[in-house]
Amino acid sequence: ALLYRQVRECTMEDVQGSAKPWRKLSNRRKDAVRKEVYAHAFQECHEELKAYADCARGKLISVAWTCRAENRDMNECLHK
Repeated sequence: ALLYRQVRECTMEDVQGSAKPWRKLSNRRKDAVRKEVYAHAFQECHEELKAYADCARGKLISVAWTCRAENRDMNECLHK
C-alpha cells in the first residue's frame, strides 16, 4: 500500500496539467504504476475474477453468451 501511494503521488506530480499524462512518465515509472494498479484491482476484484474464470472453464466460443453476467460484474469491478 505504501509503494502504491508513493507511485501515485509521484505520478500525480509528474503529470499535473498535462493533456496526455502518460507521455511525461518514464517507461520504468509507467511499468511501476501499471503493476501497482493491476495488483490492486486484482486484489479488490478477486471474487468476480474467480466467478468468471469458473464459468469460462471448459468453454470456447460459448463463453461470450454463457458467462455474460459474470463478465459484466468483473468488468464493473475492474473499472472502479
